[in-house]
Amino acid sequence: MASTTEPLGEFPFWGLLPRKETGVVSLLSKNPNFDGRGTVIAIFDSGVDPGAPGLQVTTEGKVKVIDRIDASGAGDVDTSTVVEATDGVIAGLTGRKLKVPEAWVNPSGKFHIGVKSAYTLYPQRLRERIIKERKEKQWDPVHKILLAEAQRKLQLLENNKSNGSSNGASPNSLIDKMTKEDAETRVSLLNSLEKKYNDLGPAYDCVLYHDGDVWRACIDTSERGELESGIHLGEYRITHQWASLTSADQYNISVNVHNDGNILEIVGMCSSHGTHVASIASANFPDAPERNGVAPGAQIVDRAVEHMLQHCNSIEDKVRFMVECGSERKKGIHLRNWLADKPVDMSVTVEPVLLDDTRADANQKLSFCMEMVLTTNAPWIRSPSCLQMSYTARSFQVSIDPRGLERGRVYFASVKAYNASNVEKGIMFEVPITIVVPVIDLLHGYKYTCPAEVFRAGCVRRHFLYVPVESTWATVTLKSSHSEKCQRFTLHAVQLKPDCSVKTIEFYKVVNLGCNESSTFVLGVRGGYALEVCLARWWSSLVDGQVEIDVEFHSLRPSHEEVTLFCSDGVQRVDVRAGLRPEEVSPQAYLKHHTQVLTPTESKVEVLGGLRDTIPGGRPVYQLILSYNLSVSKAAEVTPKCALLSDVLYESAFESQLWMLFDHNKQLLGSGDAYCTKYSLKLEKGEYTIRLHVRHERPDLLEKLSDLPLTVLTKLSQEVKLDVFTSFNAAVTCGKKAQSLSLGTGAVQPLYLTAPSLTDKTLKGLGLTPGQALLGTLSFAKDEQVRKAVSNHKFGPIRTMPVRAQACPLSNNFPCPPTPLPSFIFL
Repeated sequence: MASTTEPLGEFPFWGLLPRKETGVVSLLSKNPNFDGRGTVIAIFDSGVDPGAPGLQVTTEGKVKVIDRIDASGAGDVDTSTVVEATDGVIAGLTGRKLKVPEAWVNPSGKFHIGVKSAYTLYPQRLRERIIKERKEKQWDPVHKILLAEAQRKLQLLENNKSNGSSNGASPNSLIDKMTKEDAETRVSLLNSLEKKYNDLGPAYDCVLYHDGDVWRACIDTSERGELESGIHLGEYRITHQWASLTSADQYNISVNVHNDGNILEIVGMCSSHGTHVASIASANFPDAPERNGVAPGAQIVDRAVEHMLQHCNSIEDKVRFMVECGSERKKGIHLRNWLADKPVDMSVTVEPVLLDDTRADANQKLSFCMEMVLTTNAPWIRSPSCLQMSYTARSFQVSIDPRGLERGRVYFASVKAYNASNVEKGIMFEVPITIVVPVIDLLHGYKYTCPAEVFRAGCVRRHFLYVPVESTWATVTLKSSHSEKCQRFTLHAVQLKPDCSVKTIEFYKVVNLGCNESSTFVLGVRGGYALEVCLARWWSSLVDGQVEIDVEFHSLRPSHEEVTLFCSDGVQRVDVRAGLRPEEVSPQAYLKHHTQVLTPTESKVEVLGGLRDTIPGGRPVYQLILSYNLSVSKAAEVTPKCALLSDVLYESAFESQLWMLFDHNKQLLGSGDAYCTKYSLKLEKGEYTIRLHVRHERPDLLEKLSDLPLTVLTKLSQEVKLDVFTSFNAAVTCGKKAQSLSLGTGAVQPLYLTAPSLTDKTLKGLGLTPGQALLGTLSFAKDEQVRKAVSNHKFGPIRTMPVRAQACPLSNNFPCPPTPLPSFIFL
């Protein structure tokens, strides 16, 4: 390799943070002391590492991170147990004898004790690393030696037997046989222990006491009761002390104390993102100022300093405006799932609110009056030109006319309001408006083609299509050209279903396209909603390339959104229609899960204590704890699901829905939240307890959930295939089963599903009782990719519900079963 004597240059720190582009450099050059000093930043994120470079001191030499709070509760330790030392020794909750250092000052003589598992503090990647290292150091050396010795002994016995047989010796005695069986059992058991290896991690004793001035905590990381060598910290907001939990993990922690010493809060980080954010905002490197954050002297950042100094005494500083749009009272206007073929009028309500409305002077409210001018930056929006505000809500209309806008694109604009007497102050309130104008004219009613476009590194292109009402899936084909190298793209397709998560109907794939290569992907869609197809070129691509996008919609729509099949009925009819184009049909139905509905064995509503669980204004938060008993007859994979609270998070009427599963020894085996499909646990045969936790500030609402049922999905050891027929007579006589067939455009094909035999090997061991049910998937398309994609988008699952003779959910075409039996539901 050729060498050079030319200097390589310095690292471009200026490129890491746009301080010049955002005006920070200009502001500091005019006002050197305007570096954020005297203010405090609140970082609501994954936690800030007090040991990170640049986060030690401010430009004035003050402590940079002045407080740390764990809002997740993961670091809480129950220290409500109070003990006193005997001869300088405390009995810890782990059973260890904890020696109290003589240097500790504890006027009361009382110690609060608790226990904490280290693995509950670690982020996932750190936990995985520590588990791997502990296994290599503590388990593998001993286990490998024992396994090797057991295998040598077994091999020796087998060799002796072989030699004895070849020499014509007499058969092995009973003792020899038992010795060989013992050796085989040792090898088998050691191999089994390796497969079932489970490291629960260190359990640390925690000791808490008050030294007369501040609470102090000690964590016995020695695991030998030697508190002198453990971590000894005071409350962080007072002492600003922190330490690494162990030398192996280098995980920096601090402590807080709540409820008069009954709760110790160990504060760590769940990722590095919060530290990254804090460094951008206010990192301070005294010896390398080019690496500083936006406000190195800050404990909070304030960027618009000059603007605020100029208008700090105006009435606008004391009032904010609440904006609500439409009948759903949204914060803005977002039109997406529409044809965009005619104007739409939307109502906007604006209400002024003083910053301290409950304590504000009544005369100040009565005298409030502001004349506003309204402007918009888009010709397709019409709104009033002025608005006079008093201290009450006012409404006005905004008209949106999408006619004439190019289809397949998204448009953003806003209506902005200014104080007519002080326009320089800036925007008083703003009504954001986002509309999607989808393509509605598809070739043959189902095909969309975008000509080849040039994609450079980081280039992002979006296409918005209105999905035909009949459609159930789509194929997206990417064709590359004019590039000699492999091209990497990200393909992301989304449909937004009202009041549902963005992940409800979503497809995401990283794609590699070779020269003049094409790839086709299948994704489930919902008719009547706009589909956003986004293609992004990989950021590090070195050469340009052209890509053509083709989207084709397909339809095999069943006549029932929910198809219920009861064992007592035996047969259920489903009509399938090809609504857009000819399709190949090959119906398949499989049972995959057994469902149980559990009812609470215990229900308790209690008020949470401390300032952490009190909403400003003195509004305490209550929690509901429900307990369920789960019996597992054989080893299986289970998924708890609370249907009432599933698949909602921030939009939920309740908060903190969390379940935890314990074995009969009260060991926590796993936990989950509202998104039940993300969590499953493999359980052995036995008895288990599930605890469901829900919070709200109104205890009466929680009391209404005291009988909340919980569904447990158990994965079947083997999928059970159901028989599908094309005629009723064939179904009842076990005639010819449905094969692949073709449906013309608009054609309807009746299909008949039959219930499985409860004597099936897989189902027989479940011990099904009346009212229990099974769940699986039902698909109609012949193509395997289509069956997987549509099932992934929750079109075609077979679900189950309890059956009661008093309330039969079947349609009028079927009689209610006289006896409740296991049931099946097909979607």
